[in-house]
Amino acid sequence: MTTDPTDPADFVELSAAVWRERLDAIQQERQQLQQERLDRNLAEQTRKMTQEFERIQTFLWVQTLLLCATAGLVLSVIVTNRANVPVPTQSTAQPTPTQPEK
Repeated sequence: MTTDPTDPADFVELSAAVWRERLDAIQQERQQLQQERLDRNLAEQTRKMTQEFERIQTFLWVQTLLLCATAGLVLSVIVTNRANVPVPTQSTAQPTPTQPEK
């Protein structure tokens, strides 16, 4: 069957087909643009989350190092204090003075 563009019925049919094709092309382009925008948004969110994760990870490493340094300092003080305390022996031990009873 052939179409005659001069026939009003065929003209309407051809026009509708052309407009359907244009509409389909516009809808596909719109979907493609929406998908690209979603992809960009997802990439941006991923980048921000990665930066936040790295920031938190760095903070936790610093806290861990500070905790280890503090623990080392405390142990150093404990060891130093124990080394400086004289151990009483029989010859250096002095009796504690007692109060006379009344």
